[in-house]
Amino acid sequence: MPCGLEDYELDILDTLFSRRCFNSKKSFNLKRIYKGYQRRFERDVVEVAKELSNKGYITQKKKSDPKYFISDYDMTREALRLHNHDVVLGRIRLL
Repeated sequence: MPCGLEDYELDILDTLFSRRCFNSKKSFNLKRIYKGYQRRFERDVVEVAKELSNKGYITQKKKSDPKYFISDYDMTREALRLHNHDVVLGRIRLL
């Protein structure tokens, strides 16, 4: 992997990026994708989120039910772009 992330980590980053979870007010509860994620990757979503948090990609919002958001936008965008995910590199203005 070019950036040191595995497919299961990139899937969580792609989910957060596609839902535009870039600050604490727009955080996402990863338990909503728990069943499908575990079927595809056989990994625990919360454990993978903790790994990404330790690497500095995402941050946990302090609540009884943990929610996550992207803490380093540039690093996440570059990691997704290197792995051929659809990422908007700048502002797009519709004509």
